[in-house]
Amino acid sequence: MILITGATGLVGYHLVKEMASRNLKFKCLKRKSSDTSIFGGLENKIEWIEADLLDPLSLIEATKDTQTIIHLGAIVSFDKNDKENLINTNIEGTANLVNASLENKASRFIHLSSIAALGKNAKSNVINESNKWEENSNEASTYAKSKHLAELEVWRAHAEGLNCLVLNPSVILGNHPNGRSSSQLLGYIKRGNRIFPEGQLHYVDVSDVIKVILNAIDSENNGERYIVSAGKVDYAHFFKACMASIGSTKNAIIISRPILKLAYYVESIIKTITRQPQKLTKEMTKLSRHSVTYDNSKVKKDFNISFTSLDKALEKYFKKY
Repeated sequence: MILITGATGLVGYHLVKEMASRNLKFKCLKRKSSDTSIFGGLENKIEWIEADLLDPLSLIEATKDTQTIIHLGAIVSFDKNDKENLINTNIEGTANLVNASLENKASRFIHLSSIAALGKNAKSNVINESNKWEENSNEASTYAKSKHLAELEVWRAHAEGLNCLVLNPSVILGNHPNGRSSSQLLGYIKRGNRIFPEGQLHYVDVSDVIKVILNAIDSENNGERYIVSAGKVDYAHFFKACMASIGSTKNAIIISRPILKLAYYVESIIKTITRQPQKLTKEMTKLSRHSVTYDNSKVKKDFNISFTSLDKALEKYFKKY
């Protein structure tokens, strides 16, 4: 039996649909407040288990008689107001789940992390799976730190005997009924917005992430980490590719780092006055500072994966509109 957390998120949505189409036996974790209506028509193929990542006892019950746990549940945010939620869900939630997996002697734990958890490399612009997190880094976002610390919980459980694989995807491109994750970025463009910061986007199509996860289920590899990223493009090229997918020739309006930083401070003042949520955060202004390359050779070699091109990924997405 396979247990999936985060089933209603972007990756979970596509993974559940693919596994259901293959008639695989699995169950999905859900909270009382989870919206499972996105899986209309698949009710007979999904077994839902009500539990919470922050409730250790419910996780012990949920992981009984389970061989493989696929942990997709996490919060993605660069808002400082979400710090507590990031720590609770991403770190404590992962710790509770690996503990339950150890308790019930699960045979495999697949953890969906992020390239953000790899940190930076002061000596090289190329980052691979062996990159060491720099503890004194002031550039890391709270989200990146939370994913790094969540990984440490997985590696701790691995040292205690849990068979583990960690996957580090870049920005995952795909559609979601409720506009989750990258659907927000692509929807931003679809609504006619053209303003982007300087910098580059590391991307991967959601279908490729699903392929890696499914291969990981049957893999005999243990204690390995895999970067799951197709490549990188600057935001101007990304916008142009999006426009080409919908038959437009518009160009992006690129904002320089100083202007982006100024915009953050102006918006923070407006937020103080109006009490409205701030869309641009200080951590987001840091994202465009570094130009790095993530080495994906390991996942291509071990799982025989060839990645979907950016144009093809965008074509699939915009066809849904």
